[in-house]
Amino acid sequence: MENGKPAGTIGHIGVFSLNVHKHIQTGEGGLCVTNNDDLALRMQLIRNHGENVVGDVEIAEIANTPGLNFRMTELSAAVGVGQIERAEEIIGGRVAIAERLTAGIGQIEGFKVPAVRSDCSHVYYVWTADMDPDALGISRETLLAALHAEGVPAAGGYVPPLYRLPMFRERRAIGRDGFPFAGSNRSYADGLCPVAERLHETGFVTYEICGFDPDPDQLDQMVAAFHKVFEGREKLAAWEREQA
Repeated sequence: MENGKPAGTIGHIGVFSLNVHKHIQTGEGGLCVTNNDDLALRMQLIRNHGENVVGDVEIAEIANTPGLNFRMTELSAAVGVGQIERAEEIIGGRVAIAERLTAGIGQIEGFKVPAVRSDCSHVYYVWTADMDPDALGISRETLLAALHAEGVPAAGGYVPPLYRLPMFRERRAIGRDGFPFAGSNRSYADGLCPVAERLHETGFVTYEICGFDPDPDQLDQMVAAFHKVFEGREKLAAWEREQA
């Protein structure tokens, strides 16, 4: 939510993923929302073989209307609708988990926890902290190993910056001649987005809220595990040096 406008309502079309990792999930797939009748019709056509039905609805401009088959099954849609009706309850539970982690772990030196602006709200697809290995004196790998030993299912990073994908690295998307990159000198070397690279490689520590439903006692144990690891960081640093 930003300035009273829910996510998905700021642009002409809002797109939501409904795969298994999301707050509302139908197994796979997603949905689009719009308040524009023409855009709604175009999306309905693309979902259902596109140009095969344009004659029936008197579409004059068929460009960019590919014939695809993106129909969600009625059964999957019913699962999604049932969850949408409980969206506030589902999201409220996830927000409570994230806020408990933020309150408990934000006190630890070397961790920067999520902050939400006063005019916004956050639904926490994942809870993410930015750790400073120099301040903690241990690497993220060592931190995660210690947390896993305490039973905390934390993870590091998320996905690499998109420009590290082979399509950009090799500057070739379609055919053998570098299309569409051949028309420019744009390069995608490391260092293009140094903050994103640092967060992915050494900074981000995440907890996938959508994958777990801890009770208050388990949340307290998770917070306690972070503090335990912090208090034992000198021993962990010594162990890390021995492994080098």
